[in-house]
Amino acid sequence: MQGQFIICPCNNHYCCSKGKSQIYCDMENKNLFSKVMTSVIFRIIGYGCLILLTNYIILKDAGVAVQDKFGEYSFVESAQSIYLLLSIFFITFLYYKFKDFKPLLLLVGGFLLVIFIREQDFFLDKIYHGAWLPFAMIVTILTLYFVFKKWNRLKDNILEYVKTPSFGIIICSLMEIFIFSRLFGNKNVWYSFFNTETFTPLQHAVKNAAEEGSELFGYTLILISLFEFAHYLITKNKQIAGKKVVL
Repeated sequence: MQGQFIICPCNNHYCCSKGKSQIYCDMENKNLFSKVMTSVIFRIIGYGCLILLTNYIILKDAGVAVQDKFGEYSFVESAQSIYLLLSIFFITFLYYKFKDFKPLLLLVGGFLLVIFIREQDFFLDKIYHGAWLPFAMIVTILTLYFVFKKWNRLKDNILEYVKTPSFGIIICSLMEIFIFSRLFGNKNVWYSFFNTETFTPLQHAVKNAAEEGSELFGYTLILISLFEFAHYLITKNKQIAGKKVVL
């Protein structure tokens, strides 16, 4: 009967229950599959290129003089700061683009800014030892103040965010940065590996390569998680805009 609607098998549209409804659903399924696979392919290529770039940066550090390998002025250390800045800039863009998720994006952005400040400790220590801490505390307090002013919306944001692929990726990235890289770069691991009680300059460079390389990969995963969250938000907005049913 005209004006009666059923849920289409593609789960994205309401279709008129006439004889053509199944054909319409089949066409929509084919279009949906094509769009999904195109998105998957582009993401695989994009994320693969990002990982290759990370690998290239590590190789660049491996090719310099021993005393400069994976130090504070190395390519890897610089790339860690650049990746963090890119993540912060991208979150800022999402913050203004998707207003419903402002509290969550502000919380994540503030957290990444604190990590960025901590990464600059080598340079900030030239002011005085531990100079990074006051800057980090100021950012933390301001972030929490503005975030918790929107507490109810933040709770809704978090409840939705934990169901997305981005959440799992960013949790893995943080475990990579703050747990695995520290354990993998622990000097006792490498003392046992080299069967020694002191490092030669080359052995110390290898130990640093393991730790800093793992940390850089963690920052790569943060970028990927943000791209995934942006994809989720864009897809969600398109689905909301497309739910227009004429009765």
